Amino acid sequence: MTQSRSHFAIGYNATGLSIISIRAVVERRQEIVMVRALRFTKRMVLGSFPLENSFVAVLRILIGALLAIDLGYPFATSIPNVVYVPPLLGIAEIMVVVYGFAMLGTVFSALRAATTTPAEALRYNE
Repeated sequence: MTQSRSHFAIGYNATGLSIISIRAVVERRQEIVMVRALRFTKRMVLGSFPLENSFVAVLRILIGALLAIDLGYPFATSIPNVVYVPPLLGIAEIMVVVYGFAMLGTVFSALRAATTTPAEALRYNE
């Protein structure tokens, strides 16, 4: 049961981070083309998205892990004669997997941003 919950948490968190990355590309399409017009290379555009999303992912993952440990304490200590020892190795594994999935989603979004042409961005209407 616990294993399925952790898999659900990994999928949910990774999906959320990927959606944030995709929305960033869609919402900033015109800004991306402007920096490309200012002689930013595709490589520079590709590098900016993983850096930005890495910061967001690390903060989100750390907050989630600390919250999980903090909320797990009252449940574990409500049972008599139970010593609370958080499963740090399991939490670390989940953190690494979620970060990997988040960066995987970021790569696809960054590739889409780097290949956006000025004509595409000008056609974009809200």
